Amino acid sequence: MNVVQLLTDNCNLNCEYCYFKEHAVRKNSDPETVTATIDYFYGYAKKMKHGFLNITFFGGEPLLSWDLLQTGVSHAEGIPDPDFRFNFAVNTNGTLLSDERLDYMEEHKFLIYLSLDGVKKTQDSQRPLHNGSGSYDMISPWIPRLVKYNTMVEKVITPQNVTSFCSDIEFIINRGFRSIITTPDFSGDWTRETFDVLEREYRKMYQLYLKKQKRGKALYINLIEDKIKAFLAKKSFKETCCNMGMSIFSVSPEGNIYPCTRFVTSDPGSPFLVGNIRKGIDPKKMLSILSFHKKDKPDCADCTIKDRCLGNSCGCVSYSTTGDIFGLNPFVCEHERMITRMADELAEELFG
Repeated sequence: MNVVQLLTDNCNLNCEYCYFKEHAVRKNSDPETVTATIDYFYGYAKKMKHGFLNITFFGGEPLLSWDLLQTGVSHAEGIPDPDFRFNFAVNTNGTLLSDERLDYMEEHKFLIYLSLDGVKKTQDSQRPLHNGSGSYDMISPWIPRLVKYNTMVEKVITPQNVTSFCSDIEFIINRGFRSIITTPDFSGDWTRETFDVLEREYRKMYQLYLKKQKRGKALYINLIEDKIKAFLAKKSFKETCCNMGMSIFSVSPEGNIYPCTRFVTSDPGSPFLVGNIRKGIDPKKMLSILSFHKKDKPDCADCTIKDRCLGNSCGCVSYSTTGDIFGLNPFVCEHERMITRMADELAEELFG
C-alpha cells in the first residue's frame, strides 16, 4: 500500500511547468492530519492484507514542513506492530537540504527523489526561485552525498529545454546518479518541430544508455527499461505503473483523499475527491476510477502497444492532457509509439 502525504502546497521554487500553480489556495498540513493519515492508511493496508505501507512526503516542497515530516516518521515508527513495515520516501527539490536532514533520512532509510532537470542553465531556467534567481547552486553542494545515497533523479522534458535533453541526461549520469525518471510535460505547448527535436534527443539518449550498459555501468532510465520490462513480464502498465485508487492514494494538506497526486486540487467539487482521512474513502466515488483499470479505452483496443502505453494505462496522463481519465491525447499516442519502437530496437541490440 502506498500513500503520498502532501505536507504543504507551498514551494520555494516557481517552476515553469508546475501544475500546482492552478491551485487557488495554498495550504499547510498539521500534526493531527499527518498522524491521522498514517493511522487511516495503516488500517486500510491491514484490511487489504498488505504487510507494509510506503509513505512518501510530498508538496509543494515538503522540506518546508520538516517538523511535520518528522512527526509522521515518529508516529509511524511508534505503531506497535512487529509484523508490519513502514517505508519512507520524500520528493524534494533539494534546495533545503542540510547534513542534519540527510543524516535523519539516512537513519530512517528514506528513498529520496530529487527534482533535477540537468545542467545549471537548464535547471535555473526551468526551476527558478520566486525572485527569478536560479536553484542549481543551492542543490549542487549536496550532489556528492545524494549520489552516495543512491538518490533517484526526476527530470521533466519541456518544449523549452528539449534541445538539451540528452546533454542534460549525460550531465546527470556523469555526476554519478544511476536512477533517472524522466517524463515529458505532456501539457506543454509541443509542436511538430519540437516533437521532432525530442525524437532526435531520445535517439541520442538511447545510444548513451547502450554505451553505458555495454561498459557494465548499472543504469536505470524509466523511458527505456519500463517499456522493455513490461514486454518481458507480459504485464500491462496498469498492473505495474498506474495503481491509482487501488494500491496508491494521495492526501492533501487538509486531509482530503485522491486516487493519485496529480488529482489533488483546491476545488471542493472535484470528482476525484474520493474521501477524507477522518471519514474514510467513499466507495461510490471510487467506482469510475476502479472501472478505469478493468478495460482498455475503446480507441486503444486494437493497438499493439496498449499494454506498454501511458495513454491507455495512466489515468494521470490522460487527465492532465484531456481533463478525463478516459480521454486520449494524440501527442501522448505518438510519443508512446516512438519510444516503444526505440526501446524495442535497443533491446534487440542488447539481447538479440
